[in-house]
Amino acid sequence: MIIDCLALAKKLNDYNLQAVKELNQRGIAPKLCEILATSNAGVLSYAETKKRQAAELGILYESFIFDHDSSIDTVLEKIRQLNRDENVHGIVIGLPVFAHLDSDLLLNEIAQYKDIDGLGSKNTSAIFANHEQSAIAPATPAAALYILESLSAISGKKVCILGRGRTVGRPLLEMLINRNATVTVCHSKTAAIDIEMAIAQSDIVMTAIGMAGTVKSEWFKAGQIVIDCGISFVDGKTSGDVNSAELSDLGVFVTPVPKGVGAVTNAMIFANLIKAVDLQ
Repeated sequence: MIIDCLALAKKLNDYNLQAVKELNQRGIAPKLCEILATSNAGVLSYAETKKRQAAELGILYESFIFDHDSSIDTVLEKIRQLNRDENVHGIVIGLPVFAHLDSDLLLNEIAQYKDIDGLGSKNTSAIFANHEQSAIAPATPAAALYILESLSAISGKKVCILGRGRTVGRPLLEMLINRNATVTVCHSKTAAIDIEMAIAQSDIVMTAIGMAGTVKSEWFKAGQIVIDCGISFVDGKTSGDVNSAELSDLGVFVTPVPKGVGAVTNAMIFANLIKAVDLQ
C-alpha cells in the first residue's frame, strides 16, 4: 500500500495555517530567514519552494545570499544580527554551503530556538537527553515520525534504520529511542546479509541512504512499514532508496518518492517555525 503523504502534508499545513492566523491575532507575524552561501542548484530551488510555501501560509520569508568570496566571519555576523532581531523567529541554512565555510560553525551560531532545522548542538543535545518538547527536531526525521505515527504506535516496535547521516539517520535513532522503539542501525559498513537480516526482523524500516537500488525488494515482507527518506536521481527522475511500487505489491505499507517524506518535511519546517515562536 502506498502511503498518502500528500494528505498528511495537507493536514499539517492546515494546522500551520490556523496557527499563523492565531499568531497574527496576537500581533505576531512569524518570519523565517534563510542563509544561502551556495551555488548548488537543488538548494537554491528548494529555497524558492520555501519562499512560495511561506507566502501561502502567511509567513514572512527573507533570504540572504552570499557569493563564493564571502568569509565565514561575514556569514557569522549576519546570523548574529538575525539572532538579535526580535522580528525574526527562525533561521535556516541552505546546505551544503561553499566548501571553505564551516557548516558546523554556522549551524551552532544560530540561537537554539531560532534553529528551525534543529541541527545545532543545543537542539541535538536536548533530543539526545529526551527533551524533545523543549527542542526543535530536524524536519526530515520529524516528518518521518509524523507519517509513521499516523499509521502505528511506535512503542515496543522493532525498527531498522538504514543510514547514519547527521540530518536523518542519527537524529532518527534518538527520536525513536525516546518513543520506546527497539532500534537497529545499518550503514555503509554493514554487510548486505546483515542488512537483509535486520530488515527481516523489523516491523518498521526507515531508509536514509540516498542511493536507488541499494535496498532490495525481496528483503521485505507483507505488513511491514517502510518510510523512505532517501532521494537520488536516476535517468533524470527522482527516486527513493526502495522501489515503492514493488513493495506495495508485496503488501508493504510504503512512502513514495517523490510526493512522500519530502512533502511532509516541507510542511514540518513551518511547523517547527511555529513551535519556535512559542519557545521564544
